[in-house]
Amino acid sequence: MNSLFEAIFDTPKTSGYVLLDRRSEVVQELSYERLVQVSRQGAAELSAAFPSASAGSVVVLVFNDPLKFVAALFACVYLGATALPVAPRQVRRLASRLRAAGATLVVAEQALLPGLTDAMEGVAVLGWSGCAPLGAAAKGVGGVGPAPQSEHEVALIQLSSGTTGEPNTIELSPRNICSNERIIARHFGHTSASRVLGWLPHTHDMGLFGTLLQPFFVDCVGYVARPNDFVREPLSWLRGISRFAVTTSGAPTFAYASCACDPGFIDELDLSSWDVAFVGAEPVQTAVLGRFCDRFGAVGFDPKALMPCYGLAEAALFVTGERRGAGVRSIPCANGLVDGVTLVTPDVVCVGSIGEPGKTRVRLRRAGTLRATHPGDLAGEILVAGPSVTRSDGVAGTDNGWVATGDLGLLRGRRLYVCARLKDVIKVRGRSVSLAEIDQCVAATLEDPTVHVCSFDAPEPGGSNAVWVALQSDHVRIECDETLGRRIKAAVLADLGVSIRLRVFPPRPRRIVRTASGKLNRIATREACLLEPIAVV
Repeated sequence: MNSLFEAIFDTPKTSGYVLLDRRSEVVQELSYERLVQVSRQGAAELSAAFPSASAGSVVVLVFNDPLKFVAALFACVYLGATALPVAPRQVRRLASRLRAAGATLVVAEQALLPGLTDAMEGVAVLGWSGCAPLGAAAKGVGGVGPAPQSEHEVALIQLSSGTTGEPNTIELSPRNICSNERIIARHFGHTSASRVLGWLPHTHDMGLFGTLLQPFFVDCVGYVARPNDFVREPLSWLRGISRFAVTTSGAPTFAYASCACDPGFIDELDLSSWDVAFVGAEPVQTAVLGRFCDRFGAVGFDPKALMPCYGLAEAALFVTGERRGAGVRSIPCANGLVDGVTLVTPDVVCVGSIGEPGKTRVRLRRAGTLRATHPGDLAGEILVAGPSVTRSDGVAGTDNGWVATGDLGLLRGRRLYVCARLKDVIKVRGRSVSLAEIDQCVAATLEDPTVHVCSFDAPEPGGSNAVWVALQSDHVRIECDETLGRRIKAAVLADLGVSIRLRVFPPRPRRIVRTASGKLNRIATREACLLEPIAVV
């Protein structure tokens, strides 16, 4: 074990995890002290059953249960092995990529074992169950001591969100992870008295580093809910915050939108304890957050608790965020902010200041012909560097420790605003247009927050590209007649100068695809939407 991890694991702890169900009832409690014991025992049993599971080996972790997952993750830490968390539904699709990453062992909870052996042919598969990971595989073994590990060795391989293609493998060292957890704790103001709640998948950076590992690192109580419970009933998230007086929780913008339009009863909620409501992973929309504040202000939610953040997997998670208690601050886009990119969103949101001591460094570099239109502003691709940022040679755009994010940013003074994803910016008749802007224009015309919108470009037989917009609701069939269709097309043409084609899908099967963190996956959506012929509006 690296000395950075060793100092954290060996420090006596008094708190623990609390697993919740959809009704915010306690399903299981696991103290951090007990977790460390389970992990040491698990490491010993893994080593006995599979001797090559040692320092430097890559162990794929496949779990639905977040507490079993974190115990298996810490077992890898004790072994000095490299953990590679993967969502169960992704194993078969990513099998070749996992093998290419050097996977020598798959550890999974017992219920998921059927099918994994076939999916990961040639790789050993072992089951993990509760506090005795491998049953009687290593009776009498009390636990392993920490394996030596350099702070620059690979402790964890994280899969990127895959918004613009297949997920990349991001190699993180103990230094990257520990540094980012310290930055998060300091920026959010976490202490042992904090109460953190998370429901995001533990296979993605925001769920793993933001709400699952952060409570362990600061020794505060960590409430853990399951993603499927939020999907079935968004208000279950806020019910947990209310019941346990949670101080920190957060999610992508879509989660706040889902709560704002959930018809459930809210009068029994009390959100006055919630003083850090972080929001990130996708464009922060002030209109959505405004609806959330309007609805939940009556039950104690303070708009100043909102904290827009910016991060990426190559920095473990967090890069920068608004100051605690500042709320949402934005600048209008009415007269244009970046020459050459048309923005129809009413404003862009500040995600924090750059150059603050102890934080990840941020700078901009020129992105093609894109330039800021306001004197004193700077526009370009966001670059990041610092102890949290991976130095893997596999990360495209690395330059002397700086990593290119692929995001178009604007600097006004020292304040950073994220304008668009550069790979989402397409050329239409010589103009640069962001697909995210098309999404927002269509959504504003629909005036129905329950409808998911995703635009993408696709090649035409003649060699040119067409811009498509997919519409889908979770539960009801969308009524989009020719009149509404014409109005949507006219709005996009008037605001952005783009002619679009509309496709409206029933709730099932799912056509609009999101990543584990809630971002739109335009590549997968395009493949799903063009899979079979369907009427075009």
